[in-house]
Amino acid sequence: MSELDRILAAAQALAKAGRLAEAEVQVDGVIRRAPRDGRAHRLKGLIRQQAGDAAAALASFDKALALNPDDPVTWSGRGVALQALSRPLDALESFDRALALKPDAGLTLYNRGQTLAALRRYGPALESYDRALALQPGLDDARFRRGLIALLLGRFDEGWRDYDARWDIAAQARHGMGTVTPELATRLTRRISAADLIGREVLVLSEQGVGDQIMFASMIPDLARVARQVTLACEPRLTRLFAQSFPDVSVVDARAPLTGVRPDLIVAAGDLGHAFRPRREDFPGLPYLAPRPEVTEAWRARLGGGSIRRIGLSWRGGMAHTNGEGRSLTLDQLTPLLDLDGVEFVSLQYGDVSEEVARFNAGRPNPIRLFPRAEIDDFEALAGLVGALDRVVSVQTALVHLCGAIGAPCLTLIPASPEWRYGATGATMPWYGSVALARQDNEATWAPVIDRIVQEIRSHA
Repeated sequence: MSELDRILAAAQALAKAGRLAEAEVQVDGVIRRAPRDGRAHRLKGLIRQQAGDAAAALASFDKALALNPDDPVTWSGRGVALQALSRPLDALESFDRALALKPDAGLTLYNRGQTLAALRRYGPALESYDRALALQPGLDDARFRRGLIALLLGRFDEGWRDYDARWDIAAQARHGMGTVTPELATRLTRRISAADLIGREVLVLSEQGVGDQIMFASMIPDLARVARQVTLACEPRLTRLFAQSFPDVSVVDARAPLTGVRPDLIVAAGDLGHAFRPRREDFPGLPYLAPRPEVTEAWRARLGGGSIRRIGLSWRGGMAHTNGEGRSLTLDQLTPLLDLDGVEFVSLQYGDVSEEVARFNAGRPNPIRLFPRAEIDDFEALAGLVGALDRVVSVQTALVHLCGAIGAPCLTLIPASPEWRYGATGATMPWYGSVALARQDNEATWAPVIDRIVQEIRSHA
């Protein structure tokens, strides 16, 4: 092994250990001494990719390919960089070049599946995941993503089977799985059936974000009908609403110690889908949560009477890893909606948006109404406010699930590439009967969606 080979091997080991800055210094030293070493440029691209700098990674991969155009690893890395830069068609071309050189690359097939899914080519994406798993049966990311597409397409039975793979993926745990700690994850009963739950004492762990916890809670009544005893551990902001709605269930704060709970089974809330929602006709679509009546009445009194219509509004949702940018809007984009006569819009947006709303409201004859965040942070309070409104307009966020769960009318703005919960097509979703979906078309712009919502609200004046 030459000296340069040893340096590159050491740099690769440093990168694998997460010591990216040190690895890049080593690689840069090789590039200065041997600027035409394609391996060094490829490794630099992989390091920059690992650091989250897709543009720099792409530049390094292109240099490597100029020196060695027949390297499948570089073509595959280039595809990942292009996908991160929102250039899926170019990414797909790179993955296909990589696979032409090395057809049995399971990871490349998985990444190609990701790109096809982003392009909404769901059939080819599933085929790509199938091929990846045939080559690498332990590729849990491919199994999980395959499950998400099956759920998106309404193929629930097969979707839930693959959705279980989320417990085997470290990255999922890093993003947070709600109340499921790593220790509790090892104690989960997975791939549960309805028969397994009959007569048992079951601890249900709510998982993922608040919206997921609300959505999966729709199966708690199903579970309570067959189990001997149910304990539901959930996000603290949901405990009052869940306790009010599920009187036969013991609802506990998931952040508190689970003392005195001796269950026969511990299950994650999402895994109940395999037991109770294997087909679309198994979704009742009926309300299952309700705040105390006095909470809603207090909000009605506070909002005031009159003939004006009051519509709740949420315009931002998600985080970076859940396509927050692609599913969020600005208040300026919503101006055609917010200019409607005879309507008072009430902010239901999560977080402190007081300055944002104040800037938008300046000089407007019909300002957005805003209540202090502390007054609607608890979900029973928020449910009471939602129930006192005429309807809600929201992007993909937990508010949609709350509206559906209490049976409140909600118009939802859906991006061209929706989350699996909302389905690939259609104006409704199986989970809720009161939620209507207004989808982006292939142009992925919001203006036509907002126009449709404006017309919908006008037609129900």
